[in-house]
Amino acid sequence: MALALWAGPDAVLTGSWALSALGVRTQPPRHATFLLAQGGYVRRHDRARLVRTRRLPRVVRTQGVLRIASPARALVDTSVFERHTMQELEHLAIGILQRGLASPEQLAQEMRGRPIASVGPVKRGLEAFRQGAWSRPEAVLRELIGGRHGFPSMVTNRRLVSVATETFIGCPDAYFEEAGVAVQVQSRQYHQGFDDQGGDQWARTVEKDSAYVAVGVRVLGVTPWTLYRNPDTFLSRLRQTIELGVAGPRPAVRVD
Repeated sequence: MALALWAGPDAVLTGSWALSALGVRTQPPRHATFLLAQGGYVRRHDRARLVRTRRLPRVVRTQGVLRIASPARALVDTSVFERHTMQELEHLAIGILQRGLASPEQLAQEMRGRPIASVGPVKRGLEAFRQGAWSRPEAVLRELIGGRHGFPSMVTNRRLVSVATETFIGCPDAYFEEAGVAVQVQSRQYHQGFDDQGGDQWARTVEKDSAYVAVGVRVLGVTPWTLYRNPDTFLSRLRQTIELGVAGPRPAVRVD
């Protein structure tokens, strides 16, 4: 609030400070970024920066004197004005899109005219989301499989339905229909905590894998750490599991 008072009544908070204020888990830097119209007076502060812009962002929330930019604009400004790793920015993009805080069209619009080098990670996150990835680990999974030969076609985040009973089985992170193999990225970061009924979401995530096994689907679990640090081990296990699946009977499930 103090920085907003210093920035002035027409300033709009953007960047990761704005994302944090909107409920997005991030690590804001020391300096908060405020946007001003072209004619605005730019001053210096040891905890904030003022940036002139030809296009002031849409204000989606006000908290007293604090005016906060839209998630799409805040994310792109995070990529342009702040220092974050490519993985962090890609993860933020997928997370914001998955939660519905911004649409793919809004994010693409905000990136137009920006330096490609500055918004590259956000663009990769957008592309991964459009291809079906709901998290950064799932995007890495798609990259690993997509760049290698010898694997059957893979779909991500698609509903599996029992052919015999027409009941919903689950929505695995990845599924190889030809082999009847599902891949689940098991991460406490994305499945920790409790649901509205007080149930343990991590326990529920792990136990749901038994639903796949019950109908003959082979399930291979993998952690984000393995995908990032030891992908060859995962690929070797996946190849073996797929070979077993192709050789055995195909589960009676339908991909919707």
